[in-house]
Amino acid sequence: MDWDKLKQFYYVAKVGNFTRAGERLNISQSALSRSVRSLEDALHAKLFQRNARGVILTQQGEVLFDHVSMMMDSVHKAQNTIREDGSEPQGTLKIAATYGVAMLYIAPHIPDFVKKFPKIRMTLLGTDIAPDLDLCESDVVIHPFMPNHPNYIQRYLVTMQLKVYASSGYLKKFGTPRSVGDLDGHQLIGYGDHTNHPYHSSNWLLTIGLPEGKMREPYVQANATQTRVMMAQSDMGIITVPGEHPGINTSGLVEINLGVQGPTIDLYYIYSKQLKNSKRILGFRDYLEEKMKSKRIKDCA
Repeated sequence: MDWDKLKQFYYVAKVGNFTRAGERLNISQSALSRSVRSLEDALHAKLFQRNARGVILTQQGEVLFDHVSMMMDSVHKAQNTIREDGSEPQGTLKIAATYGVAMLYIAPHIPDFVKKFPKIRMTLLGTDIAPDLDLCESDVVIHPFMPNHPNYIQRYLVTMQLKVYASSGYLKKFGTPRSVGDLDGHQLIGYGDHTNHPYHSSNWLLTIGLPEGKMREPYVQANATQTRVMMAQSDMGIITVPGEHPGINTSGLVEINLGVQGPTIDLYYIYSKQLKNSKRILGFRDYLEEKMKSKRIKDCA
């Protein structure tokens, strides 16, 4: 049986959509459809049923998918073993995180890491959609805990505490809010309408103290943390960002005490169990944990 056709079938089944699978495999939707039809003809069985959102596996398709999944696992394990051959960590390492976390929390630590491990070739991927580790879209993702993934190893990395800030110029003009109720009369810089984003709690200034489903109207919105900091520095309004945000203590912004603590966001270092012995994965994990630990100690000093 043609391995390429089986692999293409596997990716269509994983994402449930010919177009998305084609994009990941870098082949056209029509070519992918022909490949699956050819596989169905060879097996004398229908593998997919179409629905409004894409395709789902038939009973025969599920049987084939289970067997092909085991084959794919074996191939990935073999690739990882080959990459890890030798005493020194080496090979490619793709790290994914949201744009802000990638730029502000991960990127500053990469130069020293690649000096320490010169045979590792790193790629840092900024994305608001967590990549599928089972599809090898990334080796590691830095992300809040991802439920319903028993095949992932999720190791706690750091906690970010959301705090409230504004410029002294803004507070001089509009006054300093002292309670949650005072927010109603202020210019609030929101995060944006991103309910499925892992950091949607960054909009809590707009909802705190209000009935469920109600929201204060933001003065302006931006989903990039550094952009919101710059807006606040320009006297545009009040923001909420993590107190651990790099440079926030030297930004000139004033922390506002509303009498309540903001939400916390826990970040995890997440990778597939298939890579549990990978020297590249474990090396960067230990390095990043040490950097985060050192920063916490420095901040508390």
